[in-house]
Amino acid sequence: ASGSGIGVNFSVLREKDAILSSGGRSSGPFAFVRKLASTGEAVKSGGKSRRAAILIMFFDTHPDLLEFITLKNGTDIDLRSMNLSVAITNAFMEAVQNDEMWELVGVVDGKVKNKISARTIFNMIASNAHKTGDPGVWFIDRNNEDNGLIEEFGRIISTNPCGEIPLLEHGCCA
Repeated sequence: ASGSGIGVNFSVLREKDAILSSGGRSSGPFAFVRKLASTGEAVKSGGKSRRAAILIMFFDTHPDLLEFITLKNGTDIDLRSMNLSVAITNAFMEAVQNDEMWELVGVVDGKVKNKISARTIFNMIASNAHKTGDPGVWFIDRNNEDNGLIEEFGRIISTNPCGEIPLLEHGCCA
């Protein structure tokens, strides 16, 4: 095989500085993004000079979404092997259309961490996609409309790096 890659939705990880049960604070998903970026740069795909492809996905409600959108702007993380995408819901697109406020919600505690205009978020996505090529958008609700396995296995939450293989939670492609 000459190709390899991984698609990961880091939205299941609690936001940066979230309080842990031990009393400490979460390092957040970007600590794991850095680790995966380093791994992607180290792994040669099929013994060739092409590095492994990596897709990082974030839900449109994650408290660290704004940092994620701008991740490729002068970052200290080497992201050459990574594509970034925001999992966009129908509710988010309706909020953009209606110029409504959008809530960014804690992963574990479910509390609203920030409210910001959905249009502002959408414009940030578009602006950064134009500037850096990322993030892309992936319409999660649309993908799950055709998910015949949702009753038994749950929602599709990500894809592989090229987007042709939808992935369930803990899913992988071979």
